[in-house]
Amino acid sequence: MIKNTRRLPILFCCLLSLLILPAAHAVHEDIMTGPLITRGPDGKLVYRPFTNRGDKIIDFSYAGYKANEQPIPDVPVVKTLEPLPDSPTPALRREQVFMDPEGLDLDDGSPILATPGGRRAHALDCPVILEAEREGRPVVKMTRRMAVRTWVYCDQCPAESREEYDNPHWIRGGSPVEGREMAYPEGPDSHARIQAALDAIAAMEPDADGIRGALLLKRGTYYVNGTLTLHDGVVLRGEGQGEDGTVLIFNNPRGAGIQGRPAGDSGNQTEEGEAFESRIADAYVPAGSTELTLEDVSGFAVGDEIRVMKRVNDTWIDTLDMRRFGWRAAAYARQLMHFREITQIEGNRIHFRVPLPQSIVAEHGGGSVLGGETWARARQIGVEDLSVVSNYNTLVPGIIRMEPGMIYESDMWDNLSHGISLNWCEDSWVRRVTVMHTSSSSVMLSWSRYITVRDAESINPVSPITGTMRYSFRNNNSQMVLYYNCFAERGRHDFVTGARESGPIAFVNGRTEGALGPSETHHRWSTGVLFDTITMENGTGGLQVVNRGGSGSGHGWSGANGVIWNSYAPYIRVQNPPTPEQNFAIGSLTSNVSGNGFIGTSGDPVESRSLFVQQLVDRTGLQNVLDLGFGGSLEARAVHRPSPGAGRAGAAPVADEDFDDDSEDDF
Repeated sequence: MIKNTRRLPILFCCLLSLLILPAAHAVHEDIMTGPLITRGPDGKLVYRPFTNRGDKIIDFSYAGYKANEQPIPDVPVVKTLEPLPDSPTPALRREQVFMDPEGLDLDDGSPILATPGGRRAHALDCPVILEAEREGRPVVKMTRRMAVRTWVYCDQCPAESREEYDNPHWIRGGSPVEGREMAYPEGPDSHARIQAALDAIAAMEPDADGIRGALLLKRGTYYVNGTLTLHDGVVLRGEGQGEDGTVLIFNNPRGAGIQGRPAGDSGNQTEEGEAFESRIADAYVPAGSTELTLEDVSGFAVGDEIRVMKRVNDTWIDTLDMRRFGWRAAAYARQLMHFREITQIEGNRIHFRVPLPQSIVAEHGGGSVLGGETWARARQIGVEDLSVVSNYNTLVPGIIRMEPGMIYESDMWDNLSHGISLNWCEDSWVRRVTVMHTSSSSVMLSWSRYITVRDAESINPVSPITGTMRYSFRNNNSQMVLYYNCFAERGRHDFVTGARESGPIAFVNGRTEGALGPSETHHRWSTGVLFDTITMENGTGGLQVVNRGGSGSGHGWSGANGVIWNSYAPYIRVQNPPTPEQNFAIGSLTSNVSGNGFIGTSGDPVESRSLFVQQLVDRTGLQNVLDLGFGGSLEARAVHRPSPGAGRAGAAPVADEDFDDDSEDDF
């Protein structure tokens, strides 16, 4: 027999290539068993890497005003206003109002929704509807007066019917309702006088901390036609967030009630040629890192604000298997950014305080650091101790999906979109506020950092139950931000992040009632998000950090390195992406925990009631935590397992995936 001597060299080369490959292209391995966080001999938390490449759960305690190293200031009052005479004080509408379907004209020839469980609108002559009527199944007709943002027709609807039922008036954003019956009276307008007082304070000289002063609105009701705008160093304060405190009733269709923003332009003010960039020399920077090596550190100095950028390529897209959902490397290559300050430079190695919430991997595109930039942000803005109430048109109805016979008030045209919005702000806060009836969000942070939102309520949202609506506490491209002790009812996504956001972002000690959808990382790779001691009662929503696949506009891997800690919800889901990042559910107070993420001690809490607060104790000391008002979160956590129920009257299960078509924010 003649042996094939050529096969040996081939086999040898194959084996050799397998041995060489890990050295040039190290493969990560997830650690899926055993505790990742324990206590050391000094009582402080000790973090075990969750991959063999050194990735760790990050320290979230930097999320909040001044990184939680000093209390939110009690700003001196420099101006005071009283309610205008003859300002009626109506009772606030605390409960959702449901309407009698018999009082609506449902035979005007408009498109209709199919049988319960359907997700598409149909023309009257659609075969699906004709068949449903023959079989006697319930069909609910959607009139032009009903709040439906867009129609999505089935493939059986005749083309001519689709054109006939198009309504350009809706596309222009106008209300489809003829006539208005507002929820509250229209009292004397206080917008001009309040805004003039805020502008006068903004013109004052700031103190050494950048604070100018507070405008105090005395107890009572103020009617406001338009948005109130706060600039650097200005605080808007009332005398209580309850009905007997300071109540601002806004008539500002599709706008915001109160906004904080820089007085001039916001964002990057760098002149062309001033900014510079250096590539990261490390082949791998683990999650949790506070240092990295640059190819060139010239131009960088201690104290500089920098942007640490995770660059991605087609290999990253394909590893995540997101190409099929429309993800493109170019859309992410300059979007995954982390604002940091340099604390130390050693050779070509730079250090910063706040840890990175994700890995930076050379084979996935590596990374770079940008310097020399100047950012315009407003600082020391505060909103506190008042209620923001939207005056909306009660004649606009909607239908709760999955229970199409349940008709409710759902105005989004004559209604505030956002109660309080901070845009391009830093070292600012919202505290002890109640926001009622908004359609999109109660509190929204956009392109901000080091912000605290605490002791805030989102009450009785008024909107269609569909995409972009009812994001109660909404984080939008904001970092080092804390939402603490906040409450929301009947939201779709009560505690939620947007696309390509980078933590630390912390939702701590929050509670929801009658949630219609999950609190979650919503879409497109948000990293370093903490859901800590969250309780979701009497609703159908849960907590999740998962791959949302083709939901909405292709949301895909919504988050990575997200942590759900000592929380209760009807369900908790965590899934691990195929990159070194993981997602974690630790100390869940429900047995309904699923996914291939890291799941620890389901059904019982772990020792530290709040991960965030214990991390802050470790970093800044117990007395600082008490001074900041977080002492209640240090107490031993009682095991709280509410009985899952049907929710409040009118709260219905909602499957929202096909309606989440949120637009992306590009930078």
